[in-house]
Amino acid sequence: PANNSGSGQVGSAEEARFWQAIEQGDLDALATALRLPDDADSAEATMTALSPVLPMLSSWRKQHAERSAVSNSRYQLSWTPVNTPSSAALSGRWLVVSAEEAGEAGEHGESGSSADWTAWCTAALRRAGAEVVELKTDGPSVDRADFVKALGNLPGDEHPPAGVLSLLALTGTDATGYVPLSATAALIQALGDAGWQAPMWSLTSGAVSTGVSAPVTHPAQAHVWGLGRVAAAEHPDRWGGLVDVVGKLDERSGGLLAATLAGNGGEDQVAIRPGGVFGCRLRTASGGRPPRRDWRPAGTVLVTGGTGALGAHVARWLADKGAAHLLLTSRRGESAPGAGQLRAELEELGATVTIAACDVADRGELASVLAAVPTEQPLTAVVHTAGLLDDGVLDALTPERLKRVLRPKTDAVLNLHELTKDLDLSAFVLFSSIAGVLGSMGQANYAAANAHLDAFSEYRRAAGLPTTSIAWGPWSGDGMAADEAVDRNIRDTGVRPLAPDVAIAALQEALDRDETRLVVADIDWQLVAASAADAARRDPLLGEFPEVRAVWQAADQVAADGALAATALRDKLQGAGSKAEREQVVLELVQSRLATVLGHGSADLVEGDKAFREVGLDSLGSIKLRNAVNAATGLNVSATLLYDYPTPLALSQYLLTEITEEDTVTEATLLAELERLDGALRSLALADSGRRRVAGRLQVLLSKWGDGPDQTDEDSSHQDLDAVTAEELFDLISDEFGKS
Repeated sequence: PANNSGSGQVGSAEEARFWQAIEQGDLDALATALRLPDDADSAEATMTALSPVLPMLSSWRKQHAERSAVSNSRYQLSWTPVNTPSSAALSGRWLVVSAEEAGEAGEHGESGSSADWTAWCTAALRRAGAEVVELKTDGPSVDRADFVKALGNLPGDEHPPAGVLSLLALTGTDATGYVPLSATAALIQALGDAGWQAPMWSLTSGAVSTGVSAPVTHPAQAHVWGLGRVAAAEHPDRWGGLVDVVGKLDERSGGLLAATLAGNGGEDQVAIRPGGVFGCRLRTASGGRPPRRDWRPAGTVLVTGGTGALGAHVARWLADKGAAHLLLTSRRGESAPGAGQLRAELEELGATVTIAACDVADRGELASVLAAVPTEQPLTAVVHTAGLLDDGVLDALTPERLKRVLRPKTDAVLNLHELTKDLDLSAFVLFSSIAGVLGSMGQANYAAANAHLDAFSEYRRAAGLPTTSIAWGPWSGDGMAADEAVDRNIRDTGVRPLAPDVAIAALQEALDRDETRLVVADIDWQLVAASAADAARRDPLLGEFPEVRAVWQAADQVAADGALAATALRDKLQGAGSKAEREQVVLELVQSRLATVLGHGSADLVEGDKAFREVGLDSLGSIKLRNAVNAATGLNVSATLLYDYPTPLALSQYLLTEITEEDTVTEATLLAELERLDGALRSLALADSGRRRVAGRLQVLLSKWGDGPDQTDEDSSHQDLDAVTAEELFDLISDEFGKS
């Protein structure tokens, strides 16, 4: 339509009305949008001409919008070379945790036993300058309490280590991977129970694929990658990252491991290969390659979870595509809600339908169902949509809750694989979740289960078997994301529900392209980046998106403002006339941050003496409040603190005490600062001249403070340490030592 006003806004409004008329098939509205001539005969002639064209325009518009939505929702994981030095300096004490049980031997020349891995890791860390303490469990089956006790019995446990390296994922030969996953989760929990904030890294081998030359060989270990991604979001203070090592366990690869742990590459999802170090990236999926085929169902197609919301959408699509026989399984079978109506719909579309009660995670039950598939309509495709949720923050997860969520994903896919791998399938589709890619807070068990599905897809593909795993964002309507609280959290974190027709179109395209692994989700990347658990922890996984980089740049300013805010808070507290006034300052800060987390428009709606649980703050909200309070105060408090101080008033009183104590120099704080500076000096590679200059500065500092009062200049350094603020003294030390 013409834009006679010259206003872009008016033109946009007119275009919107035009396309709305097209989409709705409204001929009268289209005539109005086109501003047909006033002459009745001319208008009628135009309307007559438009009438047969309108349905075609409407169909074109719908298809164009759908293709655009699909294209904008397709992402894929890739691996990019990372500039990492061949060696690096580590300082302090590092804890290496392993289990005695030997793991499977690898397929690329690496040693497979727990002892070999432990020896390689400890040697690499020691060469880098770290003091290594080993913690060996009797086997991978160890629980949280065992770890807490073991950590407490370590030598020098009064000083937490500089880092923790877990080898627990490497142990165990069970294909489900339950035991090493549970042990890894227990270790993360125990580190929190012990009050340790040393970054924990988890090491795997063959859990991820960086290309055809290094395929997935141990998909069960990928569970830990899903778990770790959630740990990074929920506990940025005590999570380091994930490292997958394939290749010879030699000095070169050990140097790359040490450099990764030192943070020299700035990566937290890393693959070490004979060709170097690679970092994981999420990118827009390429659409340049033409489809390999026009995939259509034939014979019998099995849909697990077939009577559920997602399974029903898939079944309707398959029937509409001409599927002859649909085998739908669910735990309740014909008794599932809506099963009868779904059968009627599918039969009306021309499909023969079998609805079977079957727990796909039970191999015997699944084998019986598959044995009943008619020979004249053999099984040609599998679509695995089954799954369930049992959400909870990582600290609250138990082995039972982990297994409950993994079973319909992990056990089921293993059964489906074993029972169909010798059949001539055209498709083997796994419904995974974006939770396993982005690490959704409160879904560590679900993320672990779905990360395994994605890895298993690559494992099957490497074996020459057809497989497509799609890590879906939530679908709109019914389904596991339909719960109001779950849906709200998804929207808050920037992942919007997909329209089912867009999701189905994306599924068709993935099968036409015969893709192995794909992420399909409607994502607001600015919101995803902004809602990260800790603005200071920038996930390189998302660094390819311009919107994310823009948020990071803005976060630099926010961080600077946060430091200023923490300083301003202390200034405000120092200017307060009484303890009551200081308590009120911190209380108002807590109330304002809590109001933001709860979505309230004003802090006035938050009562100081009302328990956090009473106002609707759940475990996930506690983590968000912890992050907000830490940013505003400069402290580093734990989310579990909210259980000890369960009201805004109680929390604010505790925070005030911590802020006050932090501003006072004690022997412990002074020694801790000296330890930090010692580590910084050790990490520097200095020439002889530089070393002499540093030694000279140290001697000057030592002469100023000395061993006793008679070595201190009466006119310059007689101030009592108790009268000096921590900030002033630490600034003085840093000035004297120099900062790394």
